[in-house]
Amino acid sequence: MKKDKKIAGLYVIAVVFAIISLLLFGKAFLSETEMPGQKESGDASNVTENQGNVVNPVENNQVVDLSAQSISLDEFNALFKGEGGVKSEKAVIEGVPVNIFYTDMQDAMPIVIMQHGLEANKDSISELANSFAMQGYVVITPDAVGYGDLADGNGRTVAEILEGTAQNFEKVLDFVCQSEHIDENRVGLCGVSLGGLTSLYYAANGEHDVDVVVSFCATPDFTSFAGAKAVSCYYTDKNSMAEKDGEKVKSMEENMISLSPYDKLMSKENLALFLMCGAEDQVVPPEGNVTFYQEATAAGKNVGLVVKDNQGHSVEVDEMYAALAFMVENL
Repeated sequence: MKKDKKIAGLYVIAVVFAIISLLLFGKAFLSETEMPGQKESGDASNVTENQGNVVNPVENNQVVDLSAQSISLDEFNALFKGEGGVKSEKAVIEGVPVNIFYTDMQDAMPIVIMQHGLEANKDSISELANSFAMQGYVVITPDAVGYGDLADGNGRTVAEILEGTAQNFEKVLDFVCQSEHIDENRVGLCGVSLGGLTSLYYAANGEHDVDVVVSFCATPDFTSFAGAKAVSCYYTDKNSMAEKDGEKVKSMEENMISLSPYDKLMSKENLALFLMCGAEDQVVPPEGNVTFYQEATAAGKNVGLVVKDNQGHSVEVDEMYAALAFMVENL
């Protein structure tokens, strides 16, 4: 397998901006190296996440606590004062706790929802969200269902977390697309691991048309999860518990596979997809990405793929460059 598989032209537009933006944080931001329920060693009992990146890097940032109750549309519109610079706010949108990163302009801007993986929260991808906001996007990072400010101690399967988080994408987009500062015709999604799975699933099934999806360590082919330990566990905010009953495990796997967005994504006419994965990923095997890429490009779809040799369930800096460049080129 080649070290990098990319469609031609990914870096044509805005690569200079990408490098400048991403050098601000270097290797610091995407620390998720495992999907819950399975370490690179195959251990399904205990997974950790480096969450040292919760400090906001935004210059002149004043975090306003809008989390006591859901922000109103008037309050959301009032964030855009036209003062310049990139800012961030904590808020609750229709019951969904989020961080909002935005360039303080009053124009209608593209919206990007950026979703963390399991064993993380909305703060863990702040640096990437900030770099996207620097390109003129309004970026919203929600907590996944059962995580961060939505943690409730209840155990959920991967499929249940995915579906619940996708429903929250709908709530957020329903709300922000009412704003004069959001261009509802330019919607992007970006996610890591479970966040990537959720982004691909929503792009296939959501009510809002999605223009671009960037997926790290995920796959559009959920048949990859047949027999995967990650799908046979129940997850709370910081813990996982493996299901031992064979029939229940089979049901969990079948439910996950039934949600596969592969065919629906293949039928999308104007969706740009960028898939990034490790050749040695034992959590989300790369084969589903490769098959989808080959079939989609043969059908003339706008799909990019990067498969990194000697890399597991992790993300490297050059892939961050590619993600930002692809988003800027296509959104």
